[in-house]
Amino acid sequence: MRDQDYITPALIRAELSRIGYVEIDSQGPSGATWIDPQNDKRPAVLVPREDQEDVRGYQRLLESALERVSWLLEVPLETAIERLVQQGDRFELRIVDDSTRGGRLPVLRAPEVVEGFLQVLRGGARAEFRGTRASYPGADPEDVNEALKGIDLLAPAPGSFRLLAVSSVQAQLPFDEVEATPDKSRRAVAAAMRGLRAAARATSQEIPDNDDDFLLPAIDDGVSTTLLSGLEKINAEAPGMTVEFSASWDPELPAVDAPDEGVVLRPTELHRVPKIASQLKRHEPEEHRLVTGWVKTATADALAEAGHPAGLVMVEAKVENRLRTVLIDLPPEWFEKVRPGVSMLMAKGTLERISGRWHLTDPRDIQIRD
Repeated sequence: MRDQDYITPALIRAELSRIGYVEIDSQGPSGATWIDPQNDKRPAVLVPREDQEDVRGYQRLLESALERVSWLLEVPLETAIERLVQQGDRFELRIVDDSTRGGRLPVLRAPEVVEGFLQVLRGGARAEFRGTRASYPGADPEDVNEALKGIDLLAPAPGSFRLLAVSSVQAQLPFDEVEATPDKSRRAVAAAMRGLRAAARATSQEIPDNDDDFLLPAIDDGVSTTLLSGLEKINAEAPGMTVEFSASWDPELPAVDAPDEGVVLRPTELHRVPKIASQLKRHEPEEHRLVTGWVKTATADALAEAGHPAGLVMVEAKVENRLRTVLIDLPPEWFEKVRPGVSMLMAKGTLERISGRWHLTDPRDIQIRD
């Protein structure tokens, strides 16, 4: 059976919805009419209904709708059929450069581009499952690997040069789409798009040399050495290129937190990526850091052993010459001694910023005095 034989009106409707079309007339005599409300220059698409399958001309209308979808996607008909049959979210990289005209990529550059594409996705997976950080030392948790295993690379599409990844190809639809949580692969792709948007914002202006806080918002939104190394690999040996990233989300799957539009990085922005990557080193985990400050709050761990609570304390301490709130997990023998608003705490550990907050992990040499 050919892939085209699997095409149904439902698949075409899902693809139209994915690319921003809406249905304006579902009960037309020949089918349902779909338009792009944001762009009246894009043609309307007439999609026959399933209950019209036995009506003369049904098959031709279905083929016409499919051809129009192919035109809207700017891909050959065979590629459009493949995309519709393989449902799921799509994450696309498009390189616009003299060297990629006609949809070609010099073979010597191909490994770096593909590796960079993977690194961008890995950066998203790490941000989602390890928290947003400047860098990610150590081994990844299994969640990161599971997310990447759920993403497949499709055949390159023509038009400049494009790489296309698809996640959740065989996703099971939830019973309650409103309450359902997106699967790990979808969340990783969404996090990659958030990180790319933050990278585009950070590189849209000159980068100050002496402002340690300048990159904190970008780090908190997913910019990391992993993601930036991916961009550097993609941009290697072609400094005049423009790189475009976009994602289209399967409307039949749970919603994700991702930018509404694609991300474009032009030569000026890409030129600043190495400088940002270098400055991220200022925000890498700092081992053997001594933190001293007043305890603002203390929250007992709900899972701690009864009568011997451990918990999280918030300490106001000076970090990088500014007052910061630092979170520290204390073991029971120290947590029970803490008096918020009264106690002064001193501890050594690894200071790092995780998901927008400062943490002192693996605390030791702890001292508490009132």
